[in-house]
Amino acid sequence: MVGANSDDISQRLILLCLLFGAIGAVQSVDFPCFVGTVGAWTRRSSRGTITGIWATCGNVGNIFGLQLASVVLGNHEGEWQRLMYITTVIYLSLAFCIFIFYVAEPREVGIDMTDDHLRANQSE
Repeated sequence: MVGANSDDISQRLILLCLLFGAIGAVQSVDFPCFVGTVGAWTRRSSRGTITGIWATCGNVGNIFGLQLASVVLGNHEGEWQRLMYITTVIYLSLAFCIFIFYVAEPREVGIDMTDDHLRANQSE
């Protein structure tokens, strides 16, 4: 940042803080939605397993991201801007698919997800 004045740096810092705040606000919706979806789509006995698998997604995503970055940067002679475009297209494509195909409740597609032991207790 040679030659940058302090006003320019402070404006960039303010923008960075606002963007990180907005990103945090959007991501704060993630976990409650996940809990609701897992609660609706899984039996009580397997919710811990599903949550554990979901918790590893960040690590697996980092591995895939590093591999994608090495392939793109290797094939395009270090053009890191192209990597940003490719990851953006991947994220937006996945978000669009989730938006289109997401079903909140299994009953909406005719699946009964009541636990067998709850069903047995209700019939008694």
